[in-house]
Amino acid sequence: MNVKNKKIQKEKNQKMATLCLMIGMFINPFGFDVLFKMTLDLTGSYWTTTGIFYLVAGLFFGLSFYYSRLNPIAVIYEWVSDLFKKVKSLTIKK
Repeated sequence: MNVKNKKIQKEKNQKMATLCLMIGMFINPFGFDVLFKMTLDLTGSYWTTTGIFYLVAGLFFGLSFYYSRLNPIAVIYEWVSDLFKKVKSLTIKK
């Protein structure tokens, strides 16, 4: 029974991670014109509105990493390492 509960919890976490990533991608400046205009009218300041949107997007990206149980530093490190290996292999061939 305990294994079944862990599997269900893992599935819930993955769904929450996907939802948070989708919200973060929406808020981080793609397709958010109406919300941005409403917030701009509320705050009266472009930079405050921009800051709010980046903070909210960062919050949802962070929640996405939290729910997916990924370490963002390790993911970035692995990505950069792979990139350097590819670049190094391209320079060695020439």
